[in-house]
Amino acid sequence: GSRAACAVLIETIRSIAASDKKHGELYFAFTTLGEVGNMGAEVAANVIAPSCAIVVDGIQAYDTPDVPDELKISTLGGGAVISGIDAKTVFAPARVDEAIKCAEQNGIRYQYVVRQSQVGEGAVVQRALGGSECVGISIPTRYKKSASETVCEKDIENVKALISALI
Repeated sequence: GSRAACAVLIETIRSIAASDKKHGELYFAFTTLGEVGNMGAEVAANVIAPSCAIVVDGIQAYDTPDVPDELKISTLGGGAVISGIDAKTVFAPARVDEAIKCAEQNGIRYQYVVRQSQVGEGAVVQRALGGSECVGISIPTRYKKSASETVCEKDIENVKALISALI
């Protein structure tokens, strides 16, 4: 999940560098300490002070046959995950709508998640220095935070395409 998100950001930077498309001021923060209150993301958000942020991470794919449908958050192979909320964040509705519209207009496969119990970096990014709008774009990850994390290459490509289209 997190390593795949780093790879997506690196590939996005490479794509931007290779293109002729003009961008405003962009920052890419690769943060640590997610397990102890997202302190890395908090420091980055306070230093950068973004007006808008795209928070990229892995999200649990509880999609095995033994999991009841009502507990399934995302599905491996289902596309990029656009989050409406997490345990401590209500993502900016306008940014969430923009991400969904962007995915649909560009034929990017996505999943919309309106509930999840994990706490992501969005919570601290959203509240830094008086607040900023943010949207969560995630990679479905089965067995997250284990030695056998599993992601789908197509999901990674969809996340990369969505981020590139948004910026």
